[in-house]
Amino acid sequence: MWSILREILYAPLNLLYALVNFIRSLFSSPGELLRSGRRVSGLSLPARVAFLTALVLVLCVAIEVVVFYYRKDRPFFQALVRQPYYLPGIALLLVLIPIVVYYAMKLWLEGDVSPFEDIDRAWHAGLDELDRHGLNIAQIPLFLILGTSGEEQEQALLSAAKLSLNIKGVPAGPAALHWYANPEGIYLVASNASALSRLAAKNASAASAPAAYRPAPVVAAGPVSPTGTIVAEPGQSLYDAVAPSPGQSGDAVPPAISGAAAAGFDPRQTLMPGDVEAATAPAVMQRVLPGAAPGRAVVLGPDEAIEQDRRLAYLCHLVRRARQPVCPFNGILTLLPFAVLLRGPKEREALQRCVRQDLATVLRVGQVRCPVTALVTGMEEEPGFREMARRMGREHATRRFGKGFSVTNFPLAERLEALSAHACGAFEDWVYTLFKERDALSKPRNTQLYALLCKIRQIQAPLANILAAGFGVDDEQDPHAEPLFFSGCYFVGTGATEDRQFFVKDVFAKLPEEQAELQWTTAALREERKYQALANAIIAADFLLALGVVASLAYHIWVKR
Repeated sequence: MWSILREILYAPLNLLYALVNFIRSLFSSPGELLRSGRRVSGLSLPARVAFLTALVLVLCVAIEVVVFYYRKDRPFFQALVRQPYYLPGIALLLVLIPIVVYYAMKLWLEGDVSPFEDIDRAWHAGLDELDRHGLNIAQIPLFLILGTSGEEQEQALLSAAKLSLNIKGVPAGPAALHWYANPEGIYLVASNASALSRLAAKNASAASAPAAYRPAPVVAAGPVSPTGTIVAEPGQSLYDAVAPSPGQSGDAVPPAISGAAAAGFDPRQTLMPGDVEAATAPAVMQRVLPGAAPGRAVVLGPDEAIEQDRRLAYLCHLVRRARQPVCPFNGILTLLPFAVLLRGPKEREALQRCVRQDLATVLRVGQVRCPVTALVTGMEEEPGFREMARRMGREHATRRFGKGFSVTNFPLAERLEALSAHACGAFEDWVYTLFKERDALSKPRNTQLYALLCKIRQIQAPLANILAAGFGVDDEQDPHAEPLFFSGCYFVGTGATEDRQFFVKDVFAKLPEEQAELQWTTAALREERKYQALANAIIAADFLLALGVVASLAYHIWVKR
């Protein structure tokens, strides 16, 4: 009974929906032709608009001829006889009007002078290269990379990813953007179009200047044992407590250790707390910039931060416009320099602000929630990291090293702080596992491994703060927050040569696996509903006008005949 009543009540509404869909499909063909700003069948958008204008004008003339042909007095043909210039005038207008429309549309699309001409040049260079290789920016997943220090690091990062790329580093040389692409993905690097990239470039420039060195004591957060900052429960291995389980989402796992070796050797007794300073003094050093006081920090000024925010917003606008109606981004990589994490609180705070600002801008302009991954870069500069990767073997060097995070989990600040502990704890497990190997005590670079542990313990708390404040949210302060989906934090080596490239390949392999984990923001859905209502109103008006035209034709043909 209720189902019958429901069908009766919904029948008029369903009829209205069917009518609107029919009208929409009727008028959608010209819209599809005009939708894309890129070339279609060799025609630019102004040419397509002019072509459709010419078709409409020809149709109007044809309708006029048909209507007045059936009238008794046939005024149209009489006008042709009395005024010989009438027909040439119509033909001339049919030619001139589309030409005027073409140039008017072309000038209108040019708009005002671009506020960021360098971004436009790099943008159009990339689009032209995509067209040359037959790649459509609206049909291929697009991943945004933020925080590179320059073209050299970008090339090393993509080289370490082991991707087969059709497009590499376009445009060549210093530019605001660089494009890397293949049929499976487009990797757009914001070389000079984000606060994070600008800060990384400034840090790289400062680090490349001649510098003096001064020894720095190992910093520990309170009294710790030589076994590490994270301790497993009784009967539980340290790896179970702080690191990913073997085989979990491709993250690097320690090799199996024989029972005899594990039972007969305790590597935690090879280096005592009193030996830390002597063991790590050659390795643990801090750079002091020439002419700078030890407390002087490399940060972005307020004007620089505002400028980079505008540049990134402009880039996101370009991407969104080019990829409509699909989502602007399918994933984001953010690079966090390891050297900055080792510096003072001002540098770390500046890094945190840049991460938060860039991600907020991408979310605000792009209006889509997509996976974002944090990469701690520059690890290849650490001798201990290179030694650890060498002992682990090349089979592990392509995997992920760190800790993943399910994109279905809400990135609460406390969860990301715990993730930082797990990611940093993986270093302890691997180093202690390597210490258990046969003849481990006789290897000369054990001190480098222990020095690496000291640095990892030093950056664990700062990294947790950056992840929590930059990528996470506090649901108590903002219960309606819609952050980006957090995918994980990984440590990578991105050196220029293959022997300094570690743990990058599977990070990039994870990007297409999560490319469909997307969600439009509330603002995007609200805007969509607004434009949908406007489109329905225009369609209804067009339908009424079409009915008026048909009624007028019928009146002149049959009633006044």
